[in-house]
Order: sequence, then C-alpha cells, then structure tokens
Amino acid sequence: MIFRSKVFVNGEPLWSLDTDTQTVTHIHPKTFKVEKHRFFHDYIRYHLHYIEEYAPERLQRLVDNGKIFRYLTDFDNKFFYTYDLSREDATPGSLFIKYDLLLILK
Repeated sequence: MIFRSKVFVNGEPLWSLDTDTQTVTHIHPKTFKVEKHRFFHDYIRYHLHYIEEYAPERLQRLVDNGKIFRYLTDFDNKFFYTYDLSREDATPGSLFIKYDLLLILK
C-alpha cells in the first residue's frame, strides 16, 4: 500500500511511503529532487505491514507530518541495538528475529 502526504510539489506528494517495497520517497523542498530511501531488514517490513493492517491512520499521520523517515530510521536503530544486546554472537548477517520483539518497540 502506498501512503502519500497531503502536501504536493509539482503534482507529486512531498512524502510517500510504499509498504510493499519499504521505500520512503521525499521531494527536497529547495532542489525539488526526488530522494528515495529503502529499508532492507525484514523486521521493518513486518512492522510496516502490522501497522498498515491495525493502525493505518498512524502511518498516514507520520507521512503527512514528514516524520516517516525519522520514525523508520529510529525503529531500525533501536531494534538492531536491542537485538544486538540480546545475543552475544549477533552479526548483521545473522538476523533471525521473532515477531514478538516488534511489539516491544512499538
């Protein structure tokens, strides 16, 4: 599902979030260049689909306020830090996560 902000620049939304590809798209207000940021971890995808199903208005509010990129970046950092602390042998390539950890960071 694609969430688009209510503010448009040159006919394009200022912020947009594609939950299927885990991509945040932003139009820079000064240069009008499109910036795309993609999140690759599975826990981001699970979290986005969970919120999309149970609280889509929350995602829409984050996109409208321009806070979606910061929210996902913070979530990614907090989750990885928490996961790293919980395993002594954790490496970025060994992310086998449990879904219940997502609920802790909500």
